[in-house]
Amino acid sequence: MTSQPPENQDKDRPGDGEGDAARTGPGPEAGAGGRWSDLDRPPLNGTALRRALLRPGSLWTGLDVVPATGSTNTDLAARAAEGLAEGTVLVAEEQSAARGRLDRRWSAPPRSGLFFSFYLTPRVPRSAGAGCRCSPASRPPARWPASRPWTPP
Repeated sequence: MTSQPPENQDKDRPGDGEGDAARTGPGPEAGAGGRWSDLDRPPLNGTALRRALLRPGSLWTGLDVVPATGSTNTDLAARAAEGLAEGTVLVAEEQSAARGRLDRRWSAPPRSGLFFSFYLTPRVPRSAGAGCRCSPASRPPARWPASRPWTPP
C-alpha cells in the first residue's frame, strides 16, 4: 500500500457507515451534496467577506451571502429593478435554477462551488453603441458558396 497524507488515508477504505455521510456528503439519493460537494468546509463567512471586499472608494458597495438561491443573476436583476445600489455582490453556496451561455440551465449542489453575481451599470455613451453597429464587423458574413452575378446568355 502506498503512503498517503493523513487527510487522505481513510478516503479509499470502506467505512462502517458511521461518519461516512459527514466525510463524503450525502449520496445522490439524499438529494443534496453528493460526491462533488465539500461539506467538510464551514459555510461562507459573510462578515469576513464584507470586511475584505467593502472598502471606502471600492467598486464593491454591498455584499450578501445566501446559503441557496435559484439564480444569483435572477435575484440581482429583481433587486436592481427595486433600486439596488451599484456594486452589490450576491454570493450563494447552492444554485438550483441557474442559466449559462445560450440560456442553458444548470444547478449546483451545496458547497460544490462558489457562485456569485455583481451589479454594475456601465457608463458607456449611446453613441459608442451606434459606432459599433456601423463597423464592418457588424455586417453580415459572406455567403458560401460565393455567389456570382448572373449574366444573360
